[in-house]
Amino acid sequence: MAAVATVATDDWSLWSTSARLVVTDPALLPEARRIADAVLERVELASSRFRPDSEILTKAPLFPVGALVSGTLAELMRLALASAAETDGDVDPTLANALGAIGYDHDIRLILDDGVPVRAIASPRPGWASVRLVGNRLTVPAHLGIDLGATAKAAAADQVAARIVAELGCGVLVSLGGDIATAGPA
Repeated sequence: MAAVATVATDDWSLWSTSARLVVTDPALLPEARRIADAVLERVELASSRFRPDSEILTKAPLFPVGALVSGTLAELMRLALASAAETDGDVDPTLANALGAIGYDHDIRLILDDGVPVRAIASPRPGWASVRLVGNRLTVPAHLGIDLGATAKAAAADQVAARIVAELGCGVLVSLGGDIATAGPA
C-alpha cells in the first residue's frame, strides 16, 4: 500500500488577492509562513505603488538622474524589463502614471469604475525601453512611473519557494493570486 503524503496549508489575504502556502512537512508550516512573510514584506517594501514608504515611491524623484536601489528592487526591475523585452512591451513596467491617470492610484479593492474594476489601457509609446538599470542604479525618465504589478507577484512566489526549500528542506507550493511556484520534494 502506497503511503499517503501529508501536507499542511495556510491561506491568507495579501495584496488584494489570496495567498496560499503548502508544505510537505506539517511541523514546518509555522516556520515556512515566517519565511514567506519576511520575503513578501521585503518585496512589498521595495515595490508597492500603494505603500507610501516603499522604495519605488520614496526614490521616484531621483529616478530621472539615476538612483541607487536595493538589491530587491534591482532584481524585480531586471525581471520586469526582461518580461517587457520578451513580450515586445506587452508587459510594460512603466505604466504607473498612466494607471494613476485612469484612477488606479489605490489598492484595487478601493477602485471601481461604474462598478467594474479599472479599464484596460494601451500605451502607444512603451516606456520600458527607455529605462536603464546598471548594477543597482535605476534611471527612469521623469514622465514615467514604475508599476511592477505584472511581474512582482510571480517573482515573490519564486523567492518564497526557493528560500523555504533552502532553509527547511521540505517541499513547498506558493500561490500568490495565481502566480504559483514550487520547490523541493513533492
